[in-house]
Amino acid sequence: MSKVQLLTTSGQVRTLSLISYLFSVWISYQAATVITVDTFIWLNFHHVSSPLAVLITFLKRGARVGIAACAVALVADVILLLTSLVAVYRCLDSQQASNDCPIRLVQHSWIVLFAVQHAIIASLEVFSLFAYQNLLDVELSEFEAKLRDAENTAAEKRLVTEAKDNKYRIAAGVERRLSIFALVPGIFYWLFVQPMSYGILCTIAGTRLLRDAYAIWSSYRVERNATNTQREFFDTITTVLSGLFLVVSLGAWFYCEEFSMLVEEFSYELLFDAAKNAIDDPFGFFSSSVDMAVSTRPESFLLLFVFIESCVLANKNSTTRL
Repeated sequence: MSKVQLLTTSGQVRTLSLISYLFSVWISYQAATVITVDTFIWLNFHHVSSPLAVLITFLKRGARVGIAACAVALVADVILLLTSLVAVYRCLDSQQASNDCPIRLVQHSWIVLFAVQHAIIASLEVFSLFAYQNLLDVELSEFEAKLRDAENTAAEKRLVTEAKDNKYRIAAGVERRLSIFALVPGIFYWLFVQPMSYGILCTIAGTRLLRDAYAIWSSYRVERNATNTQREFFDTITTVLSGLFLVVSLGAWFYCEEFSMLVEEFSYELLFDAAKNAIDDPFGFFSSSVDMAVSTRPESFLLLFVFIESCVLANKNSTTRL
């Protein structure tokens, strides 16, 4: 089984997930600003399934969970398609037409187009995840066959050691690319958000520039002439840092999105509203946050930081055989 084939399928899953997520953000933005008719756009589940599929490719396990999530999103797309088709049909029927049919006809026709293209993408996501899971199963069976065919315990231990060595090297390369990618939004975060004006959590989240610089340096050390003990040390340090920045970024996002108030006013209803707003309208807090041409609010950056750290942690906990 070719490693190239596995990497190609992984890249295909990530590309489809990115396209799916961008379409979801676009339709959510339109639902909040342009679309005025009653629809089932709120059923859109791609805000959850698409990031989950990407995380699975970094974790290199759990593709069946991603398949289930994408299948739910596909069902929601089909429901949106059918309900919009019914609305268009009623407007075309002279006996069921109403005064607002011109608006309903235009907007529901656009939603039909969106639902069709998103259903196609969701179907491709499901098939790609099935292919990815099959390739992972083949990879596992090949690795287990090598262990069974090992001449003795020493040879078996050597195979496991080599697999761990390859895992550390591959994970270090992926983490370095993620950290390099995070440098640009990290710089923009300080230029356009002014995080110190939003509290201590946002300020600490902005110090991830130092964390990314350290991750880039340590990843080079892991890839070059480092013992497994040294690799485990660097891996532990960067794992702890990733976990800390994940918690801080998520806490800062909650505070900025819903909890900019006295602590005693906290309630679980507010927590639920924050999560629901993020799923229903992930673009809303960004579109409404632009104060001036050179300043914005931190929520969109903080969510990006959370996703990056989730990818880093998933990459660190990928299977040893890969």
